[in-house]
Amino acid sequence: MLRITCLILFITGTVSLAENVLTRNYDNARSGANLNETILTPANVGGLKKLFTVNVDGEVYAQPLYMANLTIEEVTRNVVFVATMNNSVYALNADTGAQLWHVRYGTPVKTTDVQYSKNPNINPSSPTGILSTPVIDPASGILYYDHGEELTSGSTKTYSHHLEAIDIHSGNKLLNSPVTISEPYTTADGTFNFLAKSENQRSSLALASGNIYVMFASHNDQSNGYHGWVYAYSASDLGFVASYMTTTTGVKGGIWQAGSAPAIDTAGNLYISVGNGDYDLSPKGVQQTGESFIKLSPTLTLLDWFTPHDAGSLNSGDMDLGSSGILLVDDEYIVGGGKAGVIYVDNTSNLGKFNSSEDQVLQEFQAVYGRGSSHIHGTPIYFSGKVYVWGENDYLRGFHFSSGLFNTSPFAESSMTAPVTHDNGAMPGGFLSVSANGTTNAIIWASTPYNANATEATVEGVLYALDPNTLKVLWSDKMHDSRDDVGMFAKFVPLTVANGKVYAVNFGPKGTTGAAGQLVVYGLGQ
Repeated sequence: MLRITCLILFITGTVSLAENVLTRNYDNARSGANLNETILTPANVGGLKKLFTVNVDGEVYAQPLYMANLTIEEVTRNVVFVATMNNSVYALNADTGAQLWHVRYGTPVKTTDVQYSKNPNINPSSPTGILSTPVIDPASGILYYDHGEELTSGSTKTYSHHLEAIDIHSGNKLLNSPVTISEPYTTADGTFNFLAKSENQRSSLALASGNIYVMFASHNDQSNGYHGWVYAYSASDLGFVASYMTTTTGVKGGIWQAGSAPAIDTAGNLYISVGNGDYDLSPKGVQQTGESFIKLSPTLTLLDWFTPHDAGSLNSGDMDLGSSGILLVDDEYIVGGGKAGVIYVDNTSNLGKFNSSEDQVLQEFQAVYGRGSSHIHGTPIYFSGKVYVWGENDYLRGFHFSSGLFNTSPFAESSMTAPVTHDNGAMPGGFLSVSANGTTNAIIWASTPYNANATEATVEGVLYALDPNTLKVLWSDKMHDSRDDVGMFAKFVPLTVANGKVYAVNFGPKGTTGAAGQLVVYGLGQ
């Protein structure tokens, strides 16, 4: 029987979902925090060791999801869910790694068929199937996810995206699953069709207001034919609810956020960071929201937005604001940053819109000073009045945050950069989580590339557990590398920490370059 606390879906930056991890970054505020961890502490985390590894059938870009005390085939267990680029979903015993069920629906897209003309190495090397993190509704027992599909008939290839709803107890399809995502978007500017081949579904799914939200961007800016899209479908029957497109009379404006899901407040409003694309160009009204933070209603009406005064130079320089997700703090403030390494703070009641001379935000400051590039890809995380961010080629930094304002001088920095070689332009920085027992025994967790650029290659990863006040390393898989190494870095994926264990994924064992992945599980052990 599930703990009643796992039914809480709407939370602020100071409250977290029990020990169940049902969505990317732990909660709809994207706080990155599990505040109900009673086993792992700063005092004992140095004893962490690799417990087991589970091979899966593809690369894993999705954060593992976790449910405690889930009954499958009349046996109650802790369960971890893993989704792969081969369109597979696994339910595994979270304490032993034993497979409970495995399903695979649909043929994934051959990545080389959608790469167009830009550098193919930046895209996934594996097929493109389930790229984003699913979301679980514990009340209905349904796991929702999007997957790409490519079908070939003679010389004709067709591409589609599908929203699936499956039973967490068996993997069986529910609610007439799947539905094909294809509905157009209509405004005063006209009707715009969704082109599945041009769209890539990297941003994680979200559940709020009885809806499942699915967002789209491109295959690495590889076609001017793409736009940013947001879809809402009913969680109860997968019926179409609404759609929103970022650039109706323009181009681009993808929503990728390095895999993060939208931040969602207690009223059900969505906060989204949009990447490279046109902005505010329509004579019929604001219909272009590239390089912007946007606020959408539960039915995807544009309510407000913020576009930096230098959006033009950001856009022309491929410095998209939308390279990371948005953090929602106390249901009142949003915090986000992009490739320029600048952090912005907005009040949810007034995002500031566009001012050509001065940004109308609560605060903005340079938070990342990376050598060669200063991109923020990992969504900032929040714990007890502190915000943590780890930009690429730079140090992990912690900042005090109170009443919507940062102390822009960090209270602590890590001793190492991401990657540790402090390379010029090496991507994508660190992906963070925090575990704590309420406000005590906090640990900052990070996954980063170890010593190379992960943008265009599969490279070795490294994991860290750090003191939240000093950012000194308490544990790393490199301390006992032969025993504990995590393997090849899983791009854009934060760690899942629950019930005394740490769940990591990789792109294969250390030294491999194939299109396979693993779940790697750590605990205190003996």
